[in-house]
Amino acid sequence: MTGQKKILDSLAGYFSKLSARERYIVLIGGAAFLFFVIFFALFLSRRQPAGKKTKIDQLAEQRIQLSKTAQEYAGLRQVVDLVDSRVAKRPADFDLYRKVNELIEATTIRPFVVKMDPGSVEGKEYLDEEYVDLNLQRIDLRMLVNFLNQLEQLPGLARIGQLSIKTRLDNSKTLDVVVRISAYKEKQ
Repeated sequence: MTGQKKILDSLAGYFSKLSARERYIVLIGGAAFLFFVIFFALFLSRRQPAGKKTKIDQLAEQRIQLSKTAQEYAGLRQVVDLVDSRVAKRPADFDLYRKVNELIEATTIRPFVVKMDPGSVEGKEYLDEEYVDLNLQRIDLRMLVNFLNQLEQLPGLARIGQLSIKTRLDNSKTLDVVVRISAYKEKQ
């Protein structure tokens, strides 16, 4: 306390020795200095660093991201609804191997079938996959396209999972084909 009192007394003594005109100049200078210090303190506190975003900017970006996510969800929801409806239409006694065999007979491609292996893969959550690997040799392109088109019309969410087509070296008009036909059913 005594240190502050000494400083104030010395300033008051200095100020009392000044003329009226000098006191007026010191007061105006001090007020101007105080005004600029307050102004810059307020100005700098409101100004944000270049890398930081305001809360409003962050909320606007979050809103845009939310609308994109909602659109993605709507698209995926349509796909899930389509899959659910196709799985629901699957007959209870649907046997993919038997259906593919019937289709092979109906499209008269039996002479080109070299191998036909059934298999299944247990799904992780909702659907199980059953498949038939089909190996065809020396088949004509038109017959293959006709067979694949009819194959996609099978009930039970049948799809062509893998397809490999190679032209034969001995006859470029015929093809060797390996195809995986898959169908899905609800997990039991």
